[in-house]
Amino acid sequence: MIKRTVLIVIFFFIFSPLARANTPDVKYAGFAFSGNYKDIPVNFKYTGSLLNSTKDKDGRSIFDKELLKFFQDNKSSINGFNLLIGQDSNTKISMAVALTRENVSIVNIDDVYKVVVNICCNVIFLDFSDMKVVASYPLYLEYIDARKEEPNDEYVVGLLQKLYFSEDFSILKILKERLSNIVLKNTSRLSLKIMNVEIEDLAKDKLDIYKSNLDAYKSVTAQKFSDLLSSKLNVAVLPYAKDYLGAKMALAFSDARTVEFTIPPSSYGIDLTLRKLTKETYKEGIGEDSFLFGSYGTVKVYDPDLGTQYLEKKIKYGAVKNIPKLQKTMNDFAIYDEMTGLLMLEGIKELQSDKPFYKEVIERCLNR
Repeated sequence: MIKRTVLIVIFFFIFSPLARANTPDVKYAGFAFSGNYKDIPVNFKYTGSLLNSTKDKDGRSIFDKELLKFFQDNKSSINGFNLLIGQDSNTKISMAVALTRENVSIVNIDDVYKVVVNICCNVIFLDFSDMKVVASYPLYLEYIDARKEEPNDEYVVGLLQKLYFSEDFSILKILKERLSNIVLKNTSRLSLKIMNVEIEDLAKDKLDIYKSNLDAYKSVTAQKFSDLLSSKLNVAVLPYAKDYLGAKMALAFSDARTVEFTIPPSSYGIDLTLRKLTKETYKEGIGEDSFLFGSYGTVKVYDPDLGTQYLEKKIKYGAVKNIPKLQKTMNDFAIYDEMTGLLMLEGIKELQSDKPFYKEVIERCLNR
């Protein structure tokens, strides 16, 4: 019994310092917006309003307070790095939570208003010595609400506050569920990145407000696909950038600093092509009509430097939607957007089901 106790003590003191030494220190950098500070009121209207309306006399917003409390309360769930909050360290690596997309659409159906919210964030690791992105973990949330009163800005801001911070359904809840899988990239693990999103003519005319701003839609689509890849495959996905050869990511912090970082090259590139979006009458009824919506695409995975192609698959997804005849407005784009997300899931299934490809590519990028 005495020998066993001595052995346990020796084991602890030999191995625990080594484990701590191999765990990198990371400074907590807070909350940020993707893009320039001056563009926040346009690109992030409701989140920017929430941030500004909740600042205390010291300039700390609800994002500063809630995220700080979250990481303090959940430090025990972090496995791959040592998060430093308000501590001195020589480390040049910092971690921030960056908002990359806020989208709110309101549709009137008879006497009911339908509110659809999409929020995209990245948990992002930054090297302030080389000014580059080290790793990125996208988080995506979609919420649909219905109410009889027409929603005003105050209502939407209140709704977003819940979607960021509530315990039952929020960005923080998603982050808590995935926190143990968020790690720093090591030399043996390779990386994925959405390189290109292409929109062909048979899909372009269905994109509503994005028809005249395809780059914005490509960015939104890449973010959503990145999140699905990260969460479904348990991999880190580098941030998408339009010009990936000289890729940069600007982050605007709450103290009005805007800092630009380089996005490093990825081991594997992924192209997503949206080839066609369709809507066909499926059945006409007395109170409602049924329509068959479809989405068609192609997913391709390759080596960005060598051009070696590992996989190319055509994918499709379709579903019947019942539309009440009394519906005053028809938001086909919201349905096409839903179909596109489900199309991405079909693409991920193809990546998982192709055993040789999964072993050669995905397994080398897993968080483990």
